[in-house]
Amino acid sequence: MTESPGGLPPRDVVAFQLALLDLYEALIDACDWDEAKLNAVLKSFMASVLGLMRLQQSLGEQVRTTQKEWIRDYRAQLEQWLAAQGDGVSWRPER
Repeated sequence: MTESPGGLPPRDVVAFQLALLDLYEALIDACDWDEAKLNAVLKSFMASVLGLMRLQQSLGEQVRTTQKEWIRDYRAQLEQWLAAQGDGVSWRPER
């Protein structure tokens, strides 16, 4: 998933968040207690949240992968710098 220009989230994510706000506002405006209606709204909300949770999981994997790549690249740069110093010191992480 890519970001829109300017670092803003994709349109689908924004539209989803606006739909959740509309749903929440509708719940606030509903003063009467109708358990069947409330159950239907909650089921709808939970179905929407499931999509959001899947999106967050997907982004979590993407963030984790990106961080590991950054660490690998940065480690390679540091090791190259040490090798360029020519002092014969070699560093290997203890794992």
